[in-house]
Amino acid sequence: MYNVETFNNNGKLIIQLMRWGLVFLILLMGTSFVSAVPAPVNFQGTTYYRVTSTDPTEDTGNEVCAKVGQTCVGYTEPSAAVCQLYHPGASTTSSLSGDRSGVYCNGPPQTNVCSTKTDTCHTCPQCTNSVDCGTPIGGLYREMYVECSGAASTTASCPISTRPANTQALLNQIPQLNSQLQSCSTPLPNGAGFLFGNSNTVVNIAMNNGQTQSFTIVTNKGSVSGVTTGARACRQRVSISQATLDQILNSPNPAASFFNAISNKNLQISGCSLARRILFGFLNPFIGFLGPRIFPSPPTPPLTPAPTPAPIPSTQCYIRGLLYTCYLDSLTLSPSTMPQGGTFNINVKPGSAFTFTGGAIDVVAELEGRSGLGFGVYSLRGTSVNSAKSLNVRTDLGLPKGRYYISVFKEMGTVDEKAESSQILTVN
Repeated sequence: MYNVETFNNNGKLIIQLMRWGLVFLILLMGTSFVSAVPAPVNFQGTTYYRVTSTDPTEDTGNEVCAKVGQTCVGYTEPSAAVCQLYHPGASTTSSLSGDRSGVYCNGPPQTNVCSTKTDTCHTCPQCTNSVDCGTPIGGLYREMYVECSGAASTTASCPISTRPANTQALLNQIPQLNSQLQSCSTPLPNGAGFLFGNSNTVVNIAMNNGQTQSFTIVTNKGSVSGVTTGARACRQRVSISQATLDQILNSPNPAASFFNAISNKNLQISGCSLARRILFGFLNPFIGFLGPRIFPSPPTPPLTPAPTPAPIPSTQCYIRGLLYTCYLDSLTLSPSTMPQGGTFNINVKPGSAFTFTGGAIDVVAELEGRSGLGFGVYSLRGTSVNSAKSLNVRTDLGLPKGRYYISVFKEMGTVDEKAESSQILTVN
């Protein structure tokens, strides 16, 4: 049992529960099987690594330094210089709130000094170091920058790198992942060993075709050491639909999508034995309720109204001595190529005031390159109005093969109207 006194009133116990829940996100997502060394920067002869709240395997100094085969010294640079090396275009601020070391803020879900700062490197020269090597930074800062000690490992980087776009891609990549994990296991977040130990986790996926696909994740000594197709003897089980897993894999905020799936009962976590079922029966409500509050979905951006199409002006024109309101280049054809006797649609372009309602319609096809008055001009009478802006035209066999300019005449009783298309209708 954990001693409650080991958790301070800043919510470390809640964070630890969420980190247990995040293990399942790590196990489910192919992106979790990337164990690449974080990219360092050098400032005044000291190497620093980025600690980030957006990756549950890199949100403490201990985790980041372990990835490079070193141990954590701490957050030792008080200026904004290291932050600016990672974010050259960021703003800089300084106040009496923050941490002794320079930090990076980018708005919610972080609170306190970072809650109102976006893309900002922040310093607090009068502050003390309030974050140690083992403290998750997620509730405070978007990023911090840690100094590590010891010889950097040349083998810390694993060759595992896959980012499946959907459930089927993840299933297809399991043999490759298993082969790579045999020589390059992926560490789980701190505290995960309490739930997993040396055990198997079976993931059952309800596929869209009604079948169930399963794979088994093997954990050993605090790391993911293998993944195989099919269900094996297990310690815990995850049940999820293909649609939900696709949503998590494609989400810009996978952690939020994962916890929302638990909260909405679209993802079920259970034990494979009675004791484990009781344990997860207790944990699931906490994870489902608290997870979305600690890892909230990004705010929905305000809807941007679709741009208003530029108006297509009409003009006055004379045809055989009669005055018309003419709409030039106001129509589109779909399809623009068809077999003899086929049908096509005429649509009014956005921005044009012309409509197919309010008067009798006559569609005229004029043969490209025609010569002689009246020759090569055809009236297409087989029309039906789809809507005020769309007209269906049936040509039957009366329109010979060729290329045609299309015009639409509408009788209005006073000044008639004519609309034209700049597209060519090809009949072949």
